[in-house]
Amino acid sequence: MLRIYFVAVALMAAALSSAQETAVDSSRTVEPPVSGSINYQTNYGRHYDAENDPTLWDFPHVVIDVAASLGRGWHAVGEFEYERFRQEGAWQNYFRDNYTTNLLYLDKQWSQAAGMKVGILNIPVGILNNYGPALTIYDPNSEVEVMPATWHDFGVSFYGTSGKIDYQASTYFYSEFTAHSTRFLGGLLRADYRPVEGLRIGTSGYYGTSDWGMVQKTTPIELPHKKSFFGSVDGDYQSDVWTVSGSFIYSNADARSVGLEAGYDVAAALGAKSLRVVPFARYDNWRVAGTTTQDYILGIHIVPLKNLELIGQFGRNFAARATNFFDLSFNYTWEF
Repeated sequence: MLRIYFVAVALMAAALSSAQETAVDSSRTVEPPVSGSINYQTNYGRHYDAENDPTLWDFPHVVIDVAASLGRGWHAVGEFEYERFRQEGAWQNYFRDNYTTNLLYLDKQWSQAAGMKVGILNIPVGILNNYGPALTIYDPNSEVEVMPATWHDFGVSFYGTSGKIDYQASTYFYSEFTAHSTRFLGGLLRADYRPVEGLRIGTSGYYGTSDWGMVQKTTPIELPHKKSFFGSVDGDYQSDVWTVSGSFIYSNADARSVGLEAGYDVAAALGAKSLRVVPFARYDNWRVAGTTTQDYILGIHIVPLKNLELIGQFGRNFAARATNFFDLSFNYTWEF
């Protein structure tokens, strides 16, 4: 069923592209047929909120990104992730719990102003799910404690850019690949404004059912409403030395959050070409069902060689009782 759906959409879009030659097809540059990256991480930490063993291991953690150029504005894109934890004194060894397909879609771009994606797509509410910059080793609690992390579902998305504004409208579905099991999940609207180089300010909103999909399976908060809304106002600024980002998340499930982080590349500021040394700080505040929790994190990124990154961070979590945590990460990316 999934294969038939992909083929039908591909034939429909191919017919449209043959009837309408655009700037994308006429000015396209030569692309490699396949490109991507493999990111490998080993993480170690001491998390003192654990009931038994505070030691945390995250090994292996592998993310594979791949994109295939199919010609005439067509691409196939995938992102596959495997992450295995040892916490509370035990390894999580079930493959189906550790593996996820984050992205797997066909992308057709007719012009800068008009494109379409079909397949497993991200739901870009907030910084994390929009693939924005992140300095901490683990996903920020201001986002993952109120909505799904690496949020994705099967959908159709129309997107484009007009001037300094990027826009996106998407619909998502849940299916066990039979006509009877297919359900409409919800819809998303997103817009990002880029007033100057390096600066992005965006807003997004998702509204849909709470009965199926990732929002039903992995949302960390109770969803009392038949229909759920998640909205965000977020932004980031990236320059040769600065990385700054922040987000405000709101949900009608009595949840909201704020997250802010900033890092400064000391080595680049001193004129280093290949070395990066980025001290950073992060603050998270999330309120769920009347209870507020906060995180404070200080850390450092060191990039001694291209694609090799070492990260260390220390944080304090203020929940029912204050607890500390400490994490180290070895991170290498191979590009092809």
